[in-house]
Amino acid sequence: MNRRLPQALLFLICLALLPVQAQEQEYNESKLFPKRGKYLDWIEANKLNNQGVRYARQGNYKSAVELFRRAIQRYSHDYAYYENLGAALHNSGNLERAESTTEMAAQMSPRRWGPWYNLGIILTKEHQYARALKALNKAKALHAPASKTAGINKLIVALEKKLRENDNGPAAPNQSEVQAEADSENEANSSISSSPAQNSSPNPYTTIPAVSPLPVPPATSVEKGN
Repeated sequence: MNRRLPQALLFLICLALLPVQAQEQEYNESKLFPKRGKYLDWIEANKLNNQGVRYARQGNYKSAVELFRRAIQRYSHDYAYYENLGAALHNSGNLERAESTTEMAAQMSPRRWGPWYNLGIILTKEHQYARALKALNKAKALHAPASKTAGINKLIVALEKKLRENDNGPAAPNQSEVQAEADSENEANSSISSSPAQNSSPNPYTTIPAVSPLPVPPATSVEKGN
């Protein structure tokens, strides 16, 4: 009987670890409490945010938008809720609201490259090339990952070329070139992380983590004359 005890203990340990493993699969990362407002409100807002991410990943952007809005209403100090809401609005075609919401996320977490990158893509689709270029340069300066830098650089070059053409008159505009550079960002955009701001301190609390901000769709072609 004693010889069977270790096997029995191993089985019980495995059973005890199952909820932890399930949670690690459900959530991408732990996040830090922003240390503003009420901690319990943040926990409840995270639940709404995480459910919204699940809806968005299923393509149900209408339900996702509603849940992200409810998360912001419950706790308005976490950039991730705004970033996720902006991505859901973008995917549903509401570029104007996506722009303002993503810009809010960027202002709330100015040292993170992801929101600035998302804002640059949205502004490119709205043909606001000067602002898009500024946002993308900001993302680059904030040390975007090396795997994303090449695509960002190509889109920056395409936008600079388009702005020169608008100022001097197009010599022979190549719309397919800009389209190709914008579309190349689709892969880069698919794995944007939500790492905490660099000045964040360790979280002293046990939390219900928030999942990573959603990706936004790639920029479309830059139209002639805009």
